[in-house]
Amino acid sequence: IIFSQNTGPSGIANSSSLQVWLDASKLTLNDNDPVSQWDDISGNSNHFTQPNLSFQPSFKSSSTINNVPSLRFVSDFLFSSSIPTLEVNNLTWAIVFKTSNSATQVLLRSNYSSGALNSAGSNTFWGSFSSSSNITLNSSVRNTDNSSQSNSSNFGTGTNSSVNILNNSTSFTSFSNGSSIGNISGSDASPSSHNFITIGTDSKSTAFSSFGFIGYIAEVQIYNIALNSAQRIILDNYFSGKYNITLGADDKYSYELNYGNEIAGIGREDASNEHLDATGESIFRVTATSLDDNDYLIWGHDNGNLSSTDVGKPISFSSDGKILERKWRVSETNETGDLTFQVDVTNYGFGTLNTYKLLIDSDGDFTSGAAEIDGVNSSGNLITFTVPSA
Repeated sequence: IIFSQNTGPSGIANSSSLQVWLDASKLTLNDNDPVSQWDDISGNSNHFTQPNLSFQPSFKSSSTINNVPSLRFVSDFLFSSSIPTLEVNNLTWAIVFKTSNSATQVLLRSNYSSGALNSAGSNTFWGSFSSSSNITLNSSVRNTDNSSQSNSSNFGTGTNSSVNILNNSTSFTSFSNGSSIGNISGSDASPSSHNFITIGTDSKSTAFSSFGFIGYIAEVQIYNIALNSAQRIILDNYFSGKYNITLGADDKYSYELNYGNEIAGIGREDASNEHLDATGESIFRVTATSLDDNDYLIWGHDNGNLSSTDVGKPISFSSDGKILERKWRVSETNETGDLTFQVDVTNYGFGTLNTYKLLIDSDGDFTSGAAEIDGVNSSGNLITFTVPSA
């Protein structure tokens, strides 16, 4: 994998823009273990901690969020250290959560020393909280006059929910489960002297924390850029497949049931909103030279082993030929044209570098009828495949 490329969730970013990535499925804990640290896997080591056992959330190995791991909060909370790279007014944050608690409760809040009109505004510069019996999620960011740009949406009680907040210096846009909540114009203040971010309450002090969250949180992502529309749609498809969240018109991937792992993609809405290079958590990178408006390619895999087998290989292969056990499925919206697939076989190789082939087949049976594309050893242990348009 080329780690300088877009190796973050859904392949839309890397560690230069993805500042925090908390994923409960990456924790190596037992069911009901207390969580003293939720490791940041963005590459920036912005971990969230809680040294006080009494306020540590618990790890659920198979939670009510699509039976995948999440953290269970019962007025527990975690907090980060200072993250200076978040002293910007271009931001995106995304949360996957589930709650039935109708009281006002904080999911995420970021604290700065200055930037808003007064300290109270800086201390609550941006974040998300929920309230009311129908679970209304409210997200906001401070303006220069200390007022807030704010959007809200009713999620309903006990629903697997994802929220994406995209903020730049002149607008504040929110999405819930792929649907727009609102787009508000404003003049964002520029925060400075970042102190911490809390998850599950409004303060990192046990003496002053309030509005404790009761429910489950499976994943948190924080970027120091405002994702463009194509990147946001790709991320929504990643959330949809991973957490069984229903999307509307932006649903670009049809194979979540059997190929819902490590979903990533490329796509374009228009010339100002496109994403042409993605690796994600997977072992290969996909790039497009260009795409037309509304073109998308989204993929995921079956979680098969990253080891070789001769079972199911094409009958045209020699006796010592093998294929990788893992299989990927692709959804293409419109026609994405010629694409480049690149694989680093350093840890997964099982043949000489000039003999790899990419197999493409519509029915998943590669023994016959599969298109075979020869790979080129482009450099080191990288194998490049050029996939022509259909």
